[in-house]
Amino acid sequence: MFVTGISVEEYLHLCQSSEQSMIQLLGTDFQDTHRYSTLQTPIATTWLVSFKQISRRNRLAIYYLKFASFLAEKDIPTSLLPETDDDDDDRIHALGILSDYAFIQQKGDGSFDMHPLVQLAMRNWLEVEEEDFIHIVVQRLAEVFPRPSDEDREVWIEYLPHAQTAIRFWSHVGGGEAKDDLPFNIGLALQCLGKYEEAEKMFWDILELRTRVLGEEHPTILDNMEQLAVVYDKMGRYSEAEQMFRDVLELRKEVLGKAHPNTLNTMEHVATIFNKMGRISEAEVLFWEVLKIKEKFFGIAHPSTRDTREHLANIHKSQGDSTSTWFNVPWTVMDNSGRPQSIKTKVDTASEHSFVRYHDAKRLGLEIKPLRR
Repeated sequence: MFVTGISVEEYLHLCQSSEQSMIQLLGTDFQDTHRYSTLQTPIATTWLVSFKQISRRNRLAIYYLKFASFLAEKDIPTSLLPETDDDDDDRIHALGILSDYAFIQQKGDGSFDMHPLVQLAMRNWLEVEEEDFIHIVVQRLAEVFPRPSDEDREVWIEYLPHAQTAIRFWSHVGGGEAKDDLPFNIGLALQCLGKYEEAEKMFWDILELRTRVLGEEHPTILDNMEQLAVVYDKMGRYSEAEQMFRDVLELRKEVLGKAHPNTLNTMEHVATIFNKMGRISEAEVLFWEVLKIKEKFFGIAHPSTRDTREHLANIHKSQGDSTSTWFNVPWTVMDNSGRPQSIKTKVDTASEHSFVRYHDAKRLGLEIKPLRR
């Protein structure tokens, strides 16, 4: 009454005229919060009266109220609110109205809190009047939630609890198109923070949804499976990681071909798991297979090729082989007359395990020389 300037008589009339069925709906689940169980009807009635008053005064305030009801209740950044054609003064005024009605509590850092019962009443209203509004929220978060990196770490950490809350409501109504990157980026953020169990659950949820919508061989499905395998790797669950990586590898070979960069990346994941499990020979063979393909299609001086040589060098260093430093520079094999040998000749003649070592090359009368840059 203080905010709107209406009389006691007008306020009582509004309370009495508000639909009783809507009040009962708005109070649904209030009893789950024991502290407010005895105040179910008064709270719902007050909320509905205030909501109607704001609806008459400011459409943007109502839009923000709907949007924020699907976010975490604390520290909601105003930067998360959807963009509109309204100017900054209109945005400030809309938030001020919500604050005047005690629907939000503004803070000095550009964020605000919203009482959980205010959120609950708003969601109950939307369930009847605008049940698809959650998709607007998820779409906005998909636009502003970045793929986690060190550069924007503060941003995605600030947005993370709100994205998690929205996705939870989104999942309850059956989700939407599986092409959205938001759930995947949430999983990556949880993984970056070392919350592997939460990341695992998120990636499984995405995998089930996308498989149902897109089919098992869709590229995004394989990305999901591989990321889930990475989480298993981080958790030390190497057997599960190996199996998941192997499943991805077989599908990628079939769909993309053996020489595709994504296929090669998965092969290196499998080799890395072998190495961690102490299966050194298998790791060495697989890394060398990747190296042959990369040298053929990318060139021996390509950064990706160099990375694979370094993986091989590290394996040999860990086994006490001090001659492996030659892997760290681009190289070719020269015979005694100074003529370069082909990659195929190098592979087939230097080692029965398809792996060239320094002493093997010397034994065969070959010379290792770094390439000129």
